[in-house]
Amino acid sequence: MRHLLSGLVAGAALLGLLAACSTTPAPQTPASVLATQARGAMVNANRASQQQRWDDAAVQWQAALSLFQAMDDWGGQGEARLGLAYAQVKMHQPANAVKTLAPMDSTLFRPVQRAQAGYQLALLAMPDTQMADAALAHARSVCSADCAIAPQLDNLDARIHLQQGDAAGALGLANGVLARGEGVPMVERAHALRLVAQIRLQQGQPAAGWQALQQGIVMDRTLANPLWLADDFALQLDLAGAMADQALAEDARVRLRSVCEVVAASGCERVAAH
Repeated sequence: MRHLLSGLVAGAALLGLLAACSTTPAPQTPASVLATQARGAMVNANRASQQQRWDDAAVQWQAALSLFQAMDDWGGQGEARLGLAYAQVKMHQPANAVKTLAPMDSTLFRPVQRAQAGYQLALLAMPDTQMADAALAHARSVCSADCAIAPQLDNLDARIHLQQGDAAGALGLANGVLARGEGVPMVERAHALRLVAQIRLQQGQPAAGWQALQQGIVMDRTLANPLWLADDFALQLDLAGAMADQALAEDARVRLRSVCEVVAASGCERVAAH
């Protein structure tokens, strides 16, 4: 990177001398060249992520991170680290993701970025609820009451409570997300509804669970994420079994099988033998 910078500085100086004797516009400074390259790498990384080309996304996020480091741009570094860690998770490299996120405990990063890093670390810690709780508590400590990712934190907290056997606490957190209404992103409202359905199933109230899940399925269809839909239909199968509703169970199998023909998701093994 030092050679890159020195080369850019030398090139800029030479072009500057030429510009003094001509009417051509002044060239970009080294900083603006690096900023343009960093933004380009981020655009490429996001495009690769949308297309689920995770190897390419990781390469581009790493390039963006290096450029932002060269410019001492901590906001850019934070965005690049979060994107890189997400790609690493998708590539089944959790240890690398943890290593990528670990430096974000520094106050040089924006509070919301530090909270997002804590959230991702809590997800990576699951199913170890003790470690996940610690990471989540840290995320909350740097995220104000009106933090943009507060619904995400609450939904994850509900998942932790449910795994620990505290169904009532989990239900309170999930319902709290839903109570905020349309101000909460649809993805988190759908997540909360799925959690409510899981909780009601655990509490022996599958009919109430199915009522909540139906609302979540409508939202997940709008969001058009096949992984979430696969989770929905796998949960529908469990709820149908608890209600002894054969028609509902068959509906779940058909829908789950259809989704699983085009995507590998948790729950797909449920219909592999049918």
